[in-house]
Amino acid sequence: RVIRRSNAVWLAAILHCVTLESTTCDIMIRTGGFFENKPACVKSVTKMGELLSNNKIYVVTHCFELKALGESV
Repeated sequence: RVIRRSNAVWLAAILHCVTLESTTCDIMIRTGGFFENKPACVKSVTKMGELLSNNKIYVVTHCFELKALGESV
């Protein structure tokens, strides 16, 4: 049985705001490399999001799937 490996990688991102009344928020992108699969990305971004939330920072976490140009999204 042949298992085809996806050409996609995953990028972890966090949008964070100090207050709900903020006029601007910041985006954090993981610079330590891409993830090979979505579960690993979600685990990492969720852990960081929880750390920020525990410090009273408002956060939204997301993992973006990146594919080679020309592949279907």
